[in-house]
Amino acid sequence: MHFIISSAALSVPFALSSHYVFNRHEPRPLHFILIALGFVFLAPIVLNPLYQDTSIPYSLIQSFVCLSIYLTTLSSSMIAYRLSPWHPLSQYPGPKLAAITKWWMIYFILFRGGRHRILQELHSKYGDSVRVGPNELSINTAAAVNPIYLNLHRASYYRGVPTSSDTLITITDRKEHTQRRRAWNKSLSRTEMPKFALMANTRIEQLLGIFSGGVASKAVDLHQWMSLLLMDMIGDMAFSGGFETMKAGKDIDGWMHMLDIGAAIVAVLGQIPWSREIAALLPQKGPIETFHSFANKKIEESTTRQLTYGIKSDILSVILNDHHDGGYRLSDDEAAADASLLIASSLETTSQAITTIFRHLAADKIVLARLQAELDEVVGAEVDELDYATLEKLQYLDACVQESLRIIPPAPAGPPRTTGEKGAIILERYVPPNTTVYVPTWALQRDADNFRDPEAFIPERWLPGSTISPHNTDAFIPFSAGFGACVGKQLALQNIKLVVAHIVRRFSVEFPNGFSAIRFDDSYKERSLWVHDPLLVKLTPREI
Repeated sequence: MHFIISSAALSVPFALSSHYVFNRHEPRPLHFILIALGFVFLAPIVLNPLYQDTSIPYSLIQSFVCLSIYLTTLSSSMIAYRLSPWHPLSQYPGPKLAAITKWWMIYFILFRGGRHRILQELHSKYGDSVRVGPNELSINTAAAVNPIYLNLHRASYYRGVPTSSDTLITITDRKEHTQRRRAWNKSLSRTEMPKFALMANTRIEQLLGIFSGGVASKAVDLHQWMSLLLMDMIGDMAFSGGFETMKAGKDIDGWMHMLDIGAAIVAVLGQIPWSREIAALLPQKGPIETFHSFANKKIEESTTRQLTYGIKSDILSVILNDHHDGGYRLSDDEAAADASLLIASSLETTSQAITTIFRHLAADKIVLARLQAELDEVVGAEVDELDYATLEKLQYLDACVQESLRIIPPAPAGPPRTTGEKGAIILERYVPPNTTVYVPTWALQRDADNFRDPEAFIPERWLPGSTISPHNTDAFIPFSAGFGACVGKQLALQNIKLVVAHIVRRFSVEFPNGFSAIRFDDSYKERSLWVHDPLLVKLTPREI
């Protein structure tokens, strides 16, 4: 008993002091390593003279007991504080486990893939503002979009991405973000869209040829083919070629597999950013670094082409050479990170939107017929290629795209921001310093207060003159908002429209016998990116 008391006398004050420090400065793995080593050496020095036993086994027991008491006390102190009325977020409702630890949310991300649904359920139960972490709030109201995304900086979540350099979407410093974004704005400006439309048309015609050649005579996994199409399209647009996944009928290099695994890891590490340093110590490359290694090859190929044929006008070349016009000069690691972002952002988000549209077109013959009628009238049978000007005339196609992005937004959880060292006023309420806040996009866009029949696919709500109400466009943020809004929004929308228009003009779409749209919808899991079952459809050629 005396042994335990003396060990506690050493460990408990140290644990309480540590909690005081950690509450003001986020701990890092190195801190805990140093603390553990400190107990290994300190405990025997302090306690051995009391019991006159200096043997190594006894010293190790002392160190283990002291460290155990330290960790137990530290954990108990943190739990008690986080649940106490003295915590800055104590006035916000939410699950007790969420207030205690971030591992509560990690469980829903990693094992359930249901963070989007649990956030919706929490807001239904507790109201607009819900505490979903020890220092984290989810605010489900359109009125919070501007105060959060126009004014606040990116949260520590982005420091959890296990890479050697930041991408454009993980930079937390606004000045650096502005410098880096300049080249992206130039390469993805409206004036570049006609050039990208020509590239897209060529690749889409390749896919239509594959479908017409017999691939679509039976049920096909449309999402898989959309992913392959988008891989080849972004290869042409971003790197002047380099992918031929449609020709191979599969992702030969494993980009998509690495992207899915990497996104899940980022979703977890972002909840506990300090774990990035632990991941960096692992001897084997993680999927994010592997993905960046793939991207490095594309950079080398792009650089070689520039040296051989002169500077190209693909997206990556513009970004890499912006420093010649006084812009930001990317390091090798930054170039690899941005090349990875080009692929990741263009691939999954766009292919998911197209998948969503066809899931609903196959289920609703009226919507499909109306879209086909618009295309037949505006485009005509003699036109093989679609351009930016033609797409702007297709109002019902645009409505279908907007509705797909409302039902399945690319980033369902909402990008996290921080209130910083001074705190922030959100919805006329002061939110304490260093609080992570975000608007849960999926829940916001499926809220009946914002959109009538929010679970239903109703493109008509987006048409000019629509009287469908409520229809709160302030609650529609599939590309985020503020300084961190998606820089590739115009290109993404153009690519979605081009793909859908070409396929719908050439084919009628239906589900094969035995396919359940309900089971497909229920299969959706969210781990930063969406994962779900195959979308099986039958494509029947039309007479145009």
